[in-house]
Amino acid sequence: MTLEEMEKERVEIVKTSKIYVLFYILLSALFWVLIFYIYISFADFLLGKEIEKPNFVLLGIVSVCYILTYASDRKEFLNKRMHKYYKKNSKFKRLKSEIIDNVLFNIDRNLKYDCNKFLSYNEFIFGELYDSKVRKFTYEYSGEDLIHSIVDGVNITICDINFRSKNYRDKDGIYFQGIFFKADFMKKIKGKIFIIDKEYIKNHPINTINPKKFGERALMDNIEFAKKFDVFTDDQILARYALTPKFMQDFLYLKSIFKCPVSACIKGARIFIYIARGSDSFELDLRRPLNGENSPLLQYETQIKSVLQIVQTLNLNDKLFI
Repeated sequence: MTLEEMEKERVEIVKTSKIYVLFYILLSALFWVLIFYIYISFADFLLGKEIEKPNFVLLGIVSVCYILTYASDRKEFLNKRMHKYYKKNSKFKRLKSEIIDNVLFNIDRNLKYDCNKFLSYNEFIFGELYDSKVRKFTYEYSGEDLIHSIVDGVNITICDINFRSKNYRDKDGIYFQGIFFKADFMKKIKGKIFIIDKEYIKNHPINTINPKKFGERALMDNIEFAKKFDVFTDDQILARYALTPKFMQDFLYLKSIFKCPVSACIKGARIFIYIARGSDSFELDLRRPLNGENSPLLQYETQIKSVLQIVQTLNLNDKLFI
């Protein structure tokens, strides 16, 4: 499917979704008119006399205006309704797959996408940033949008993860929501390095990250990096070999691209990166055109390339591996 065909499909889905939302608003208005009519009729019965009936057409118009006012006061109202429609729309799923496949092909032809798969809970906690002692029946773990391939001899996997407490239904119950990245190198390192985003520790109300268990603090020469991240390790020399000026620069760039907390663990033959966006990371925003400077295609491509750059920097570091 060409870019022009995808854009045409996007416009068609948006048009259909607007009809769906309009139908929802009218149906809601009709519901409240009906409730009011039942209330008036019940009042007639209780009082034993007929109450003057209001103009139901006017009442319907007022109801629609109220719903639209409610929606304008809360911008997410209509967006959530449209997103709910998108999720059920087979054309949307097909378009999303086409777009991500197109982006991946432009980056590396070996990159593959599966909208329904994701990395397991055991792989998620293997990075040790999140407490593996969280009791099994107290959390929900799910995911989607798995991207995988072998790039420059490194087995890489990216997916969207939602890890949350069952005891909270709002954002306070989120342990992690965002992009989870794993890379398997051909060589190993002899220790462990943890890069913890200070923003995440400060702002996350029930975070499961426990910095005290990660070993000694390592001080980095990059002042900007040190402002944003804490580094812990069981091998100070290893940390300095791994976190080269180029690596720290790439990691800062990664945070600037996603504009959210980014933490990582390097151990054995693997690196785990946790990008805590607090939302579905690869969900397609159909309100934005697919062509132009702010297109979702360019956004996806920039984000995925920024993660892969981290892998390339580590892979070229001969002093890091044993």
